[in-house]
Amino acid sequence: MPLFFLFIFVGMNPLLLLRDNNQGLYYIPVKSIQDVRRTDATTIIIYTNITSHDSNSNPHVLTYTLTEHSSGGSATDSTQVQAIINAWISALKGTAVVVEAGLPLPISSVTATNSVWG
Repeated sequence: MPLFFLFIFVGMNPLLLLRDNNQGLYYIPVKSIQDVRRTDATTIIIYTNITSHDSNSNPHVLTYTLTEHSSGGSATDSTQVQAIINAWISALKGTAVVVEAGLPLPISSVTATNSVWG
């Protein structure tokens, strides 16, 4: 893809940057994010746009699963989720092309999957 078109795409849709402990970088298009949830003591899921529906009309979405180290933040800790939401809002309101979510707890991995919304 020519650099010019990449600039136009990114300029119109800023990216949320997540960094894991191994300096792995993960970029999520900000305008695709629909929801951010902590599902247990060590897992946070970022839901994006609906990609399809199954035969029962259940929506499928691309999700990004963030896994924290074994200690995690606890099932009720909202600091990681709030940091992602703050970066998401900042990217939507600002002019930056890439906004990094300053996560207070380390992330051991980020996995993209196609999941049923829920």
